[in-house]
Amino acid sequence: MKSWLNRNMIGFCSASFFGDWCHEMTTGILPMFVAQLVGPAYAPVALGSIQGVADAAATVTKLLSGWLADRVPYYKPFLIVGYGLAGMFLMLIGTAHSIGAVFVYKVGAWFVKGIREPMRDTWIAKIVPPAFYGRAFGLQRAWDTFGALIGPLSVFVLLKMNVSLSSIFFIAGVPAFFSVLSIVFLTQEETPQKSSGHALHFIEQIKALPSEFIYFLWIMFLFGVGNFNAALLIYRVQDLFGQGHSFIIATTQGVLLYAFFNIIRACGEFGMGTLSDYVDRKKLLAIFGFGFFGITALGFVVNTTSLWFWMFFFGCAGMSAGTVKALEKAHAAYILPEEVRGTGMGILQSVDGVGDLISSLVVGMLWSTVAPAAGLIYAAALSFISMALLLKF
Repeated sequence: MKSWLNRNMIGFCSASFFGDWCHEMTTGILPMFVAQLVGPAYAPVALGSIQGVADAAATVTKLLSGWLADRVPYYKPFLIVGYGLAGMFLMLIGTAHSIGAVFVYKVGAWFVKGIREPMRDTWIAKIVPPAFYGRAFGLQRAWDTFGALIGPLSVFVLLKMNVSLSSIFFIAGVPAFFSVLSIVFLTQEETPQKSSGHALHFIEQIKALPSEFIYFLWIMFLFGVGNFNAALLIYRVQDLFGQGHSFIIATTQGVLLYAFFNIIRACGEFGMGTLSDYVDRKKLLAIFGFGFFGITALGFVVNTTSLWFWMFFFGCAGMSAGTVKALEKAHAAYILPEEVRGTGMGILQSVDGVGDLISSLVVGMLWSTVAPAAGLIYAAALSFISMALLLKF
């Protein structure tokens, strides 16, 4: 049996590490950057709208990328473009003087980011034996999260050095550059990954998807329409701490808690991914993925500035995110036939994107127009319903 940990896997992990280092540097400061542009009252709905539309934009390219993954002979050029242009657009946010410019650059970054994920995930499923899907996808996600950990910590250090928010966006371009180098020098395609001669048309590929996968898609969509972006979690903490502390203290508290979130997420990704190669993967996803997010949403209803309280619930959020990210892809790769695996991966990630759009808009609107508790309870209810359906399934 061929080894699951090979040079290409190392390249994917390295690119994910540097790519998310860049991404999470910008994520950690985006809430306060947006608040400076539109004011605290409109920041939640602005953040929700920006992230939701960005995720929807990625949906378009994920569908195309997944379909192409079943037809094109090589994946590497698509990964280079995806990592390179995404980093460039995130850097450009630092030049923005209006919320419209932030919107354009963030959506642009996510549009090109969508190119790389179905290609990379299909490539992983081809070079790793199915018995090791859980740990392979978990390891890739864990290194992605290690980058997400370094990102907020880098922001914390830069804020302590009084570096402006705009400058931090430009500094985030450095790890983005190394993510591209990782793909260029560490991955290799010796033979074509797929011959396009017998590839099905897009509609035929969709019809060829197994019914088990279609049902799984519906459950992931239901969970996704309540699974709002972590930027709102950061904003919730920064808003509460900001009521009694300075701007810098409130911002750094949110950044450090987000770093803790990413530590737990990395543990969840590789730990749950490895465990899922031995234990029922769907039960792990339902309980530790969906259930823990429901608990997180209920916890964030509470108005408190207790650091221990927020560490616990950011930990729950991290475990949920890690479990979902690792296990949904591993389970999909396992149940999808090879000839439509790329299409299935693209559709799964597109469904995630549509769910993110709906959840970000709905939770953001409920948060701003009714109360934070309204959006959070909505998210918790959908999480627990999704958990029950997956356990039954």
